[in-house]
Amino acid sequence: ADMVEINKDVAEVLKRASLSRIARPERLVVELDVFVFHTAENGTISVKDADAATVLLVAATDYDPASPDYLTKADWRKALQTDLSKAISKGYAALYKTHEQDYQALFKRVTLNVGNNVEPTVFTDNLLKRYSAGHYNPYVDALFFQYGRYLTIATSRQGLDLPSNLQGLWSNTNNPPWEADIHSNINVQMNYWQTESANLAECASPFINYIYNEAIVHPSWRAMAADLGCSDLLNIFSANYR
Repeated sequence: ADMVEINKDVAEVLKRASLSRIARPERLVVELDVFVFHTAENGTISVKDADAATVLLVAATDYDPASPDYLTKADWRKALQTDLSKAISKGYAALYKTHEQDYQALFKRVTLNVGNNVEPTVFTDNLLKRYSAGHYNPYVDALFFQYGRYLTIATSRQGLDLPSNLQGLWSNTNNPPWEADIHSNINVQMNYWQTESANLAECASPFINYIYNEAIVHPSWRAMAADLGCSDLLNIFSANYR
């Protein structure tokens, strides 16, 4: 397979088209299984005579929730380039296998059967329509349970001490409702209701570490409590980490 680095014009088109929420895409690479001719014209990218095209994107930030000033002291740009080089050397098939193994190690810990869990023969959208119309199917109950586990696995992993926020990484706009923040009146707690009971205990560590960092490492919660005359810590209603 040929490896072609996307030029700045193409990278800008990608950024405008679908990657505008990702800060500092330092480098974009396209892996081509066969000959591909691509152009960046009129805000589009054309791929011709190809049976596959893989875009590798790496992104990073200097934000560190565990640092007293919220800024990392590590060389995050170097780490970003290292990650990209490793991804390039692996190729799509190996990357997919690594992802699958990492994900399934958590996901396959639990199965749920609420009676007659027969896999349906219709697509999920039709299954849900029929379920909403009164055609009860216990498979949908199990499906929603596993969907919740999937969202937890996809958004709350060890390595970044920030809990699942509202829309999360599925937000399709730079101006999401409620700023896609960490709503601590009930929403962030609800995100973690089933985490340990669904055998995903390590996925709770970002939430636990977030509380520790904000309550102990950073002064804002303690300062707000003192300003309001509280004898203990005070958690603000929401936190805007996007």
